[in-house]
Amino acid sequence: MFYSAPRELFLCKTECTLEPNETRDVEFLLQPAAPVIRTDHILITALNLDPISLLPSRSDLEFIPNENAYSAMGRIINLRNSRIRVTVVGKYEIINSFKTIPINKENKRCLITALKKYPIGREVLGDESSWKEFPIGQIPRQITIFQTNVQVSDSKFDWLTLLQAKNPHILEKEKLMKKL
Repeated sequence: MFYSAPRELFLCKTECTLEPNETRDVEFLLQPAAPVIRTDHILITALNLDPISLLPSRSDLEFIPNENAYSAMGRIINLRNSRIRVTVVGKYEIINSFKTIPINKENKRCLITALKKYPIGREVLGDESSWKEFPIGQIPRQITIFQTNVQVSDSKFDWLTLLQAKNPHILEKEKLMKKL
């Protein structure tokens, strides 16, 4: 049994040395108490803006026995003009139920349809052609991640949902609205 403080449970970190303007795929180590299993997919993102940037990265997990923890791959970039040895800390979230669509010309129609159906995209990342004007090296095709079960808060019906949850015999909101 492992314990980790809740504020650190969804953090991951890596240590590396980067040359000026270097981009590198590195292995991030999750907490030993991380609530993940081997078949999960995660999205690693930065905690804050920094000259050592963590690009949003989708990854599978691999168990590292000598660390007794899972690891995942993420991409970092050194935007400084000097060599640096650094510890990069990122956050991760489990994205097993999210729909992913590669951003490229072949998937343009599929992406537009998905954005219409699920307007709240979690991460929308460009492909390498959209990054040519930035001095951050080459970035391979990236993905767009959508959450398919987005809950929208509607103050008029929130209390109705609560009433239904506490009184399962009330099946239709319309009947309840007519009574009120």
